[in-house]
Amino acid sequence: MIHITNKIHNSSYRHQFTILIAEFVN
Repeated sequence: MIHITNKIHNSSYRHQFTILIAEFVN
């Protein structure tokens, strides 16, 4: 979960939502 949070933190707020969904689907 830390790995995902780190990627989100380094991404834009909009891209954050996309990554969150992508990680959730996977």
